[in-house]
Amino acid sequence: MAGGQNRKLVEDYMKAWTKADASTLNRLLDDDFKFNNPPPGITPDKEGAVEMSQMFRTAFPDMTIRVEKWVEQGDDVAFHAIATGTHKGEFMGVDPTNKRATTEIVSIVTVRGGKVVQDITVFDALGLMTQIGAIPEMTPPSR
Repeated sequence: MAGGQNRKLVEDYMKAWTKADASTLNRLLDDDFKFNNPPPGITPDKEGAVEMSQMFRTAFPDMTIRVEKWVEQGDDVAFHAIATGTHKGEFMGVDPTNKRATTEIVSIVTVRGGKVVQDITVFDALGLMTQIGAIPEMTPPSR
C-alpha cells in the first residue's frame, strides 16, 4: 500500500483498538499478527490484541488517543501519541479510582497486504500506574 494508505489503515486500527471494536480489529489484523509488549496474561497475537483493547476500554471507558506525529517509511507507520482516560474499571488488579490519567505512546506498526502484521508499542506504564494510585509517587531525596 502506498500514498498514505498504510497510515489510513493504522489510523483505522488505532480507532478500533481505542473503542475495543473486536469486529474491526479482527478484520484489520493479520492472522499472524504480533504485538511486542503485552501485559501479563495477554498473548502477543491477534486474540491478545483484541483482549488487551477490551481490557483498556473497560478500565478507561472514555479513553482517547491523540496522535501528535506520524512518520511513514515503506511498510512501517510510526507515531507518537497521547492517551488520556478516567480509571473507571478494574485495571491490572487495581480497582477503579476515578482518577484521570495521561500517558505517552510511541508505536511502530507494520502493514503488509492491507493488514496490520506487527505492532511495536512502548508506553509509560509506570507513569500510568502511578497516576491511578497503584504505585506511590516517587519523590526526590531530601538534601
